[in-house]
Amino acid sequence: MPATIEKPRTTPRPGYRGLVAFCESIGEPLAPYQRSIARMFFGAEREMVAILPRGNAKTTTAALIALHHLLTVPGAAVTIGAASRD
Repeated sequence: MPATIEKPRTTPRPGYRGLVAFCESIGEPLAPYQRSIARMFFGAEREMVAILPRGNAKTTTAALIALHHLLTVPGAAVTIGAASRD
């Protein structure tokens, strides 16, 4: 049976608090270290780097921030880069 996707009850709000609320509303609450990354994203820094070991939801965190950004910023664009160990 295919997964059921529910329409969000409210429009996501921009900013850090909006991201936290958005993640909770879709059943993906942020862990404390993910909240630290999100605070950096919404801070004054122009670029950021998050270095975490394998299996620590780097891709999930980036996807949640990217999706929230696309839903809350008119004309948004998202670029995510990754490198392999090689």
